[in-house]
Amino acid sequence: MIKELIGALSAKISSLFTSAGSTSDWNWQPVVGSDEELTEVLGQICDEFDQPAMSVAIIVGSDIIAKAASGVCEYGMNTSVDISSRFHIGSTTKSMTAMLLSALVEDGSLSWEMTLDRLLPEIEMRNEYKQVSLHDLLVNRAGIVPFQQFGQDDPELTEKIWKEIPLGFADPVQQRLEMAKVLLSAKPFVKPRTKAVYSNAGWAIAGLIIDKITGSSYESALRHKILDPLEMFETKVGGWPASPADLNQPRGHYPPEQGHYSKPKAQSLQEDYVLPFWMNPSGGVHCSISDLALYVQENLLGLKGEGKLLSRASYKTIHSIQVTAKMREMYIGLKSDADASYGYGWAVVPVEGDLLSIADGSGGTFFARLIVFPPLNAAFCGLTNCGNGAVALDWAIEKTTGFEWNSH
Repeated sequence: MIKELIGALSAKISSLFTSAGSTSDWNWQPVVGSDEELTEVLGQICDEFDQPAMSVAIIVGSDIIAKAASGVCEYGMNTSVDISSRFHIGSTTKSMTAMLLSALVEDGSLSWEMTLDRLLPEIEMRNEYKQVSLHDLLVNRAGIVPFQQFGQDDPELTEKIWKEIPLGFADPVQQRLEMAKVLLSAKPFVKPRTKAVYSNAGWAIAGLIIDKITGSSYESALRHKILDPLEMFETKVGGWPASPADLNQPRGHYPPEQGHYSKPKAQSLQEDYVLPFWMNPSGGVHCSISDLALYVQENLLGLKGEGKLLSRASYKTIHSIQVTAKMREMYIGLKSDADASYGYGWAVVPVEGDLLSIADGSGGTFFARLIVFPPLNAAFCGLTNCGNGAVALDWAIEKTTGFEWNSH
């Protein structure tokens, strides 16, 4: 979830860069300038913060300055990661879903104002949902059950969505359709279009809209419109990176504070916990740092009008403030009264008349972070295979960029 970062850093980021003076005076260059240097830095951070593995890339404009990986696929074992190793990127997938929807808006297949009663006419939904727009889904104002953390939602709904539907339907498109039928006939979590409440289910329904508009599936549309054009050939959708058929990919790890063990605990390949396919548009992607660097770079260049996939105007829409919300309303259980601002799939922080875009993602056993900052013509992406990787990535940002970035 992006809340781990935004709650602690929104004000700090703004004051950090503002105190540095005008962006034109910064004359910034990354501290790390080669793959070898970055590999050494990541090895030190993995050791210090007990991360099984990390993978990071630093981008400046059209150049990927450095990309590297360090560590092992499974804690205590010997199989090393490399820049082709896939890590689960969690909710940063939502930024890809937003990009895919924006492509469909550009070609005239969709508009941000189209409503659910028009987009999903075959679903019998409660009246409260009928005027919810695509925009509302992407800014989490649809009122749909959040599914932020296990145990927070109605047990009957949870049983249907997490167990019955995945067991009953193998096809991701059918899973999303059945999920939408259940949730759009259920009482809204909050009154639609009144409050922003971060909803993984809402983003999955956005994925169903992609299924319907393209006549194929979210997964194939993502491949056709984003992954293949950017040459992200190592990226996959659904499940975890490691499986019985692919043993040499990174395992996810539970951090020590979530159990009674003192070191990261690797997920078993036979473990029941896996995100259902209906949730792929919310958080189902896993990819290598080589691929992720290409994706983050596309967002950076796109904001300058140099992207391959979308117009500059579309990238500006994705990375502009679309909604501002109280943190305690957006994220269940969070006590902060601070406000945070969001675009489509990104959190955005005003800095020197521009916006710094951030996306964090975690399913609990991996952690991913993306940063795009046009004034410095720079971007960062980082991955770990442990659920507590946020602090390690804080230090990776500081050691590679020179900017203090500690959210703990």
